[in-house]
Amino acid sequence: MKQVPDTSASTCMTTEGALDRTSLSAMPNPDDLGALELALAVRDRLGGTVTAVSMGLERAEEVLRAMMARGADDAVVLADCRYAGADVPATACMVAAAARKLGAEALFAGCQSIGGDLAHVGSQVAEELGIPQVTEVEALVDCSNDGITVRRRKDEAMEVVKAPLSCLFAVRGTLLCRPENIHRLLQQRRRPIRHWKADMLDIDPARLSAAAVATGRVASEDTAHRASVQAGEEAKLSEEELLLQLLVPAGQPPSGGLQQAQIVVAGGYGACNATCFARLEELAALLGAELGGTRAAVDAGYLPHERMIGQTGLTVAPRLYLAFGISGQVQHTVGIARAGMIVAVNRDPEAPICRMADHVITGDAAEVAERMIRILKTCKR
Repeated sequence: MKQVPDTSASTCMTTEGALDRTSLSAMPNPDDLGALELALAVRDRLGGTVTAVSMGLERAEEVLRAMMARGADDAVVLADCRYAGADVPATACMVAAAARKLGAEALFAGCQSIGGDLAHVGSQVAEELGIPQVTEVEALVDCSNDGITVRRRKDEAMEVVKAPLSCLFAVRGTLLCRPENIHRLLQQRRRPIRHWKADMLDIDPARLSAAAVATGRVASEDTAHRASVQAGEEAKLSEEELLLQLLVPAGQPPSGGLQQAQIVVAGGYGACNATCFARLEELAALLGAELGGTRAAVDAGYLPHERMIGQTGLTVAPRLYLAFGISGQVQHTVGIARAGMIVAVNRDPEAPICRMADHVITGDAAEVAERMIRILKTCKR
């Protein structure tokens, strides 16, 4: 089950022209509602329980409670910062691991989401579990202990397919889900929802790390699919691990200048003070990185003009670009379009730079830089 922005609600824009996601209400993904209805219909005929699973941050509880109010018996949130930014194979790996842990037999998923619109997760979950799949399901025809018969769309025709119980069904939202029940709504408010971290599932940690590196920068409509690390919460192991994954493999000596650098540490208007740029310089030295920045940093006197990145400066293509206090105006982002991984450190998680970033760390630039320096120094001891 996925939580997506309510497309029928009115929206607001920030002063920078970006979508203000905090103004958006959320709703269950329409195709996922169809999947829930099919699961409930099978349960009503054959017995058993229906468990709704969603991968995301704490807000994912909202969609799961809505699913329980519609009839789901139980719910699980896959809530871990290490899940953030996961690509389709990594998402499928985690959902499949949750299904194995639950001992699920039949799996039901939406065909696609109105956020990512990829339509690949369900099929890859089936591949991970080694079970057959039926896609484009629009209605339940019959079910028994021998299998489940459904009607699916096939181009311009319809097809009736019988599949074994151990199968994944990818369902269209045209299968209307039953409404929320007021009695169930009141009951589920008192029920706890289980939260599973990555280390509670049988997953190779290398697969999560590989996904974090491989994820593209095309922004997803679902903010649960990007890392949002709150500055100052050092007690969270997942935050430390994220920073270590990003930073520890680095540390090669710089060569060839800013345009040839493998790692670039850059500062913008939000980092324009002496303390912050001193920390950025120290961080760059520890990483073996080159220091650059926006026109705002150059105009403020913290960088020479030859270190300005953007439309009237240099174009860079590092494998890792750390953007501190950079809003992400197009005059700057044209200079980093070829960067491999972008990590945005910004007080505003909705700043334009965050929409193209692989990872977003929400917090003060100087404080986050200081924490990164501490982590690196600890690792190098």
